[in-house]
Amino acid sequence: MPIDDPDQAAANDWYERKSQMLEVLLGKEHDMVMHSMIPYVMGGALDLYYYPNGIPGTGVATKELSDVPGEGSSNELYPNYELVMFTRREIDLDQTRDEASPFGKAHQNINAILNLIAR
Repeated sequence: MPIDDPDQAAANDWYERKSQMLEVLLGKEHDMVMHSMIPYVMGGALDLYYYPNGIPGTGVATKELSDVPGEGSSNELYPNYELVMFTRREIDLDQTRDEASPFGKAHQNINAILNLIAR
């Protein structure tokens, strides 16, 4: 079904392109996404995307910092960017809220740091 809104179509195309670029670099994305209750654009936390298949451990990435090319997070070197952090811990999404578990502790730290520096 085609999207009538050209801005939404551009955002969807850019999201797909970012996803493909991240998978080339980090391996296949996990099928689970940690969605925020309040969207990032409305002041909530970032959604977190997991990459446990291309590296030892797990990569945790953002995909909300630049919704369309040329807008959003940028610097002198990159016209758009997202953030990725890594842990040596293997993914265990059942433990994301358990700071006593190795993956849970790493996840809590990554989540806090990404949300702090993203703003």
